[in-house]
Amino acid sequence: MDTIVFNLSIGCNFVQCGSLLSSGLPTATGDLAINGGSAHPFISGENLYRVLNPGAATVNISNLDITKGSADFGGGVRMIGTTLTLTNVKVLANHTTGNGSGGGIYVQSGTLTANNATFRNNGVGGFGGAIGQQGGSVTIIGGSFTNNTVDHRPQLRYAEQRRRGNRSPRLLRDVRRLAIQFLA
Repeated sequence: MDTIVFNLSIGCNFVQCGSLLSSGLPTATGDLAINGGSAHPFISGENLYRVLNPGAATVNISNLDITKGSADFGGGVRMIGTTLTLTNVKVLANHTTGNGSGGGIYVQSGTLTANNATFRNNGVGGFGGAIGQQGGSVTIIGGSFTNNTVDHRPQLRYAEQRRRGNRSPRLLRDVRRLAIQFLA
C-alpha cells in the first residue's frame, strides 16, 4: 500500500492549507493511504473537478477535507469497486451536475466505511446529497450530516434517522428529500 502523509508547516495549524486541483486526479492503480496529519488540510476540486476517483483499490483517508468537487456522479468521490475508509474526514461543499447523484460520495459498487466523518453542504439534482448508493455497502460510525440537499431542499432528517437504524417507509418513498439514498 502506498502512503501519502501531509507534513505541513506550523502555519497550517492557524490557517488551513491544501491543494487546489487544476485537473481531475488520476484513478488510483493500487492501494493507497492518505493522512492529512494534525493540520487537517483540504483537497479542492474548485467546483470544476471530482476530487477522488479511486477505482478498484483499497483506500484509507484520514484527517483530510474533500471539498468543492463537481462531477456527474460523486462530486467529491466516486466509488467503483473501491474499499474506502474515511476517518476524521470532512466531505464539504461538493455537488453533482445536472441530475447526478451522490454530491459528497457516490457508491456505485464497493464498501464505504465512514468513522467520525462530517458531511456538510453537499448537493445534487438527483439523489443523495451527502451519499448516493447504487450498490455495495455503506457503514456510518459517528460523525454528522448538515445542510446536504437535493434540489436545494434539506436532507438532514432522513440521514439522522437512517444512521440510527430507523427505516420508515414514509421517508423511503420520498426520494427527493434523502441525504443518503440506498438503491441496493
